[in-house]
Amino acid sequence: MTRIPPSILLFKINSLGNVEWQKQFNGAATGGATVAGLVQTSDGGYVFAGSAGDILYGTQGNTELIKLDRSGNIQWNRTFPYAGDSSSMVQTRDGGFALAGRADTSTTLGSLANIWFIKTDSTGEVQWKLPSKKNWEAVWAVYRK
Repeated sequence: MTRIPPSILLFKINSLGNVEWQKQFNGAATGGATVAGLVQTSDGGYVFAGSAGDILYGTQGNTELIKLDRSGNIQWNRTFPYAGDSSSMVQTRDGGFALAGRADTSTTLGSLANIWFIKTDSTGEVQWKLPSKKNWEAVWAVYRK
């Protein structure tokens, strides 16, 4: 069987419904790719968190945080290895980003979910991360207060 690397396709559409730009981001993993959050940043660009894994074989990939300029060109890309699936991301007041997600762990009792939280600075460098909370089902949203 031929396996095709997952890709994420983003479009910027103006108020008239016209496509201003479209970008395809190819993953290195196989199986599937997801986007957990896409926000316009304070500098007019965009950032999104995504995950790629092998759905066919049940493996989890990395979580990536990708910063784009206003034209959709990559400014930087940060990889958080073995983080599993990202489920939510927001830009914080200091210009950084807060991400949350889950990583499944297989045991003799079945699959257990561990949730995780990561806070980065404005360039995607990790400032802190909370220890994984084991045996939690999922985290669905990160909110900025």
